[in-house]
Amino acid sequence: MKWKDNDVINGFKLLERSEKKGYWKAEHKCGRVYEFRTSQIRSQSHCKGCINEYHIENRGKNHKSWKGCGELSSDLFTTIKLNARDRKLTFDLTIEFLWDLFLKQDGKCALSKIPIYLNEKCSDKKYKTATLDRIDSNKGYIVGNVQWLHRDINKMKNNFPEDYFFKMCELVSSNNKNENFDIKPGYFFNNN
Repeated sequence: MKWKDNDVINGFKLLERSEKKGYWKAEHKCGRVYEFRTSQIRSQSHCKGCINEYHIENRGKNHKSWKGCGELSSDLFTTIKLNARDRKLTFDLTIEFLWDLFLKQDGKCALSKIPIYLNEKCSDKKYKTATLDRIDSNKGYIVGNVQWLHRDINKMKNNFPEDYFFKMCELVSSNNKNENFDIKPGYFFNNN
């Protein structure tokens, strides 16, 4: 079937053939006008703008295949669990418990009170700042021994006992007063 101007196919009104071979200038039912390949018009019903809006609205916990609890994805939960297994540490926590703990901490680092973020894609490290810490590094991931920390705080704490870590932080802080410091998500991390 030959297409012609003003034909409507999959919600796209064909305005005119493009100068590029195999392309049409088309207006989508949302009102946006783009140049599309003929194969795109045949196979899809969303324009570039609509598909971007769809992905923004239906990501993370709003996605139809979301498996998690609250904003804590099953991917992140599984990653934490497998890392514990690989290090031969006890892991006796549920995803529901960890989400409740995050809420009890008001989405903030347990030690610094800096806002922390769970990202839907745990591979996007630029904005995923929440990490799960073992309070006593001699014990595993068990109820009463875990807390959510900002990833930079967790790196600094490492495997130190909390009292030693606090004392070291006090020493650093007492010698370096900078009260105008504001931490933003992704401040130190360059994702490139």
